[in-house]
Amino acid sequence: MTIGCVLVSRNDNYGGNLKERATYCINSLINTVDEIVYVDWSSDKNSLVDEIQGDLIYSNKLKWIVISPEEANILLDGKPSQKCVEVLGRNIGIRRLNTDFILSTNIDVICPTRNYFDLLQDKDTFYVGARRNIPLSEVTSQEELMKLNYPQVGDSGAFIGDVWSLVNCCGDFQYAHKDVWYSIRGFEESLIGRGFTDSNVQKKAQLNGFKLKVVRDIPFYHINHEGGFGGSGIINDMDFSLRDFENTTNKEDWGFNNMKLDVHTLVNDFFELKIGTPSDISEHLQFLHDVTVVMNAKQVVELGVREGCSTSAFLSALTETSGNLWSCDIQRPIGEVAKFLDNFNWSFNLGNSISLTTIKVIPNSYDIVFIDTSHFFNETYQEMTLYFQNLRLGGLMILHDSNEPVYATEKDAINRFMDLHTTSEWFEFKNNHGLFVICKGSEFSTKVRDLLK
Repeated sequence: MTIGCVLVSRNDNYGGNLKERATYCINSLINTVDEIVYVDWSSDKNSLVDEIQGDLIYSNKLKWIVISPEEANILLDGKPSQKCVEVLGRNIGIRRLNTDFILSTNIDVICPTRNYFDLLQDKDTFYVGARRNIPLSEVTSQEELMKLNYPQVGDSGAFIGDVWSLVNCCGDFQYAHKDVWYSIRGFEESLIGRGFTDSNVQKKAQLNGFKLKVVRDIPFYHINHEGGFGGSGIINDMDFSLRDFENTTNKEDWGFNNMKLDVHTLVNDFFELKIGTPSDISEHLQFLHDVTVVMNAKQVVELGVREGCSTSAFLSALTETSGNLWSCDIQRPIGEVAKFLDNFNWSFNLGNSISLTTIKVIPNSYDIVFIDTSHFFNETYQEMTLYFQNLRLGGLMILHDSNEPVYATEKDAINRFMDLHTTSEWFEFKNNHGLFVICKGSEFSTKVRDLLK
């Protein structure tokens, strides 16, 4: 069972101490769920995640989408709305999550630990949580909060006869299988004001034959703040939202599913930084990324890391292909790239690339092997020979500095190797110190050939 979460907010310090509350929230989610999509809606300057990156756990679980004020106006078609239109932001996130279950929550909620979600596995139930309020000054670790016994909010209802608003502040924890969210087409996109949107989505679930259940045995905490009722702006009509609501008006492309939206991740931002910073390999980074993606590579071996230029390209691409990177160097990674160790799909081995100890722990088969180590003849030739063995047929061996006069002995090793592997097609980029690309035992595929042009 995989769990995803969608969050929506804007960087406006709504309620006070928003950055602190958001940091607690997102870090608790990184510890618990498998994927997070945060949608930043119409912030005037930087997105909230941009502001708090340094305090977040480095993880490939977190993705964020920034909807600028100009884009928000286009998506709203110029209609008046509340400042943060959560129904649109939440649907954008739901449509871009890839997990079995989806939690919709708020930016100031501290998520329960993973074991509690084992109690919520009915695929036909729409779960609503009863939150526990806590002052920011009393927030401790996620594990310690699970031991506390703060009182839960009570039953609620927007009006007499309302059987869908099962608890106060129901939008703090709404959890269901992905099929439920898709069956009801997410949150009602016509409700762009404030109020009744979370109750509405529960009525939609019930109208579509799903059970509603209040969760009272799971401790999740809401960090108290000023303000309330969804911020400022127009108010949704209660009769339309609840009393008289019978069926969704959302279209099949709800959540703007057919629209290309830039998805940011910590590693993608690091990759963009490395592309934009001139270096001895920066001109080749986009190719390394793109060739990994078009090959749908699942296993990549990298010999030589240093400050993580090539690492950034591979990690960014492998996030898209759900693959893994295995790296080796005689020194530990330095600089910003070191933050990505342990929390990403990256295994690092400290040691010599041609030692038996190193060879024993590499994957049994891989799609790409990248070599950027000593550039001496003997070591380069040994690396090519050793790592070519487990490279899959049609896989790529890529060597940096193939056109660098200072490393002429590397080119000698490449030429010797190619004399013995005449069935393998090759191509060399001459720019930025050179990049030599070999396709094991065959010709380049059409997709790879297009990148070589």
